[in-house]
Amino acid sequence: MQGLAEFLPISSSAHLVIIPEILGWPYLGKAFDVALHFGTLLALLVVFKDDVITLLRGTKNLFLRSPDADPGESSLVLKLIVGCIPAGVIGLAFEDVIEEKLGGLLFVAAMLIGWGVLLELADRKQNTEGGRTLKDLTFRDAVIIGCAQAAALMPGTSRSGSTITTALFLGFTRTEAARFSFLLSLPVVAGASLLKGIKMANDPSTVEILGPLMVGILVSAVSGFLCIKYFLKYLRNNSFRPFVIYRIVLGLFLISWALNH
Repeated sequence: MQGLAEFLPISSSAHLVIIPEILGWPYLGKAFDVALHFGTLLALLVVFKDDVITLLRGTKNLFLRSPDADPGESSLVLKLIVGCIPAGVIGLAFEDVIEEKLGGLLFVAAMLIGWGVLLELADRKQNTEGGRTLKDLTFRDAVIIGCAQAAALMPGTSRSGSTITTALFLGFTRTEAARFSFLLSLPVVAGASLLKGIKMANDPSTVEILGPLMVGILVSAVSGFLCIKYFLKYLRNNSFRPFVIYRIVLGLFLISWALNH
């Protein structure tokens, strides 16, 4: 589920809250969450290996500029850094508050429905005004999309959903909006995995669930890889309407569930 929901605009955090709640599964702890995110990070690195190489080259050129360096590569690196700052700052400052106060089913349902409606509106705008690519990305775009990524710290929002929605409103094509969303997630997912991984390493109970952790990494990596590949292919000729419908239906179901249990 993590491998699929992390990259589709349906909110992985919502599903990680919903499924254990409805099925009565015990919470496996943050160690398992870290394992799942590490698996999705591996999927990103494999699918976007060419982009990762470009970003590494751009990073090197920021410090050791060569005569034949492409300034566009270094510029993209800086824009990704700028785009990650809002989520990084808010995540470090309010992570515990968000996890404790905003994880209720009704709140998750509201975010699913609200951002689903916004995605539909943005997708309709893209149909008539879309056309921008990553080459057209400005620092202003990076800041705005980065703020949308920060908003996705709220369960039910969807990191890919909020960033793709915002990119569509800014006039990017569906595939380019998704591509930038995924590239923007690289440092965020890597950073979150590192910080939580350090905490996990100090927890002696981690050894007891090492087997499930390895399985979680493998499954989330494979499912994430397949999801990204087919999702980008799907967006070439299709809209986000199915994901909008799914979000709204799931949100309404959660409201009904929360009010009756």
